[in-house]
Amino acid sequence: MLVGSCGSTVQAPESGGTVLRKYTKLLTTSKSFTFAFRLKILERDYKARKRETEHGSGISPEYREIDQIMEDYLERRDEEETRKRLNSVRNQLKIETRRIKIRYQGRR
Repeated sequence: MLVGSCGSTVQAPESGGTVLRKYTKLLTTSKSFTFAFRLKILERDYKARKRETEHGSGISPEYREIDQIMEDYLERRDEEETRKRLNSVRNQLKIETRRIKIRYQGRR
């Protein structure tokens, strides 16, 4: 039983298939999960598999296309967050520079 973003509960599918197929079916059929929530579940699954691979027993895990998609997505998201932080710092520097100029001009 899972709880959706609006508080409703959803029964996880019990019939066969891989975990990914179960996730996919649950997430695509449930109206109570937001896109962001669905993405967060996929992100957690990807990071857990990545940790398993890094700390694993040396047995190569099964390659999944979703792993590559999530890796690309996370790289782009990290780049975008870095770009936003950099722009924010630049804007703060511009504001501080203007304040200093105004103070300096006021003293003349």
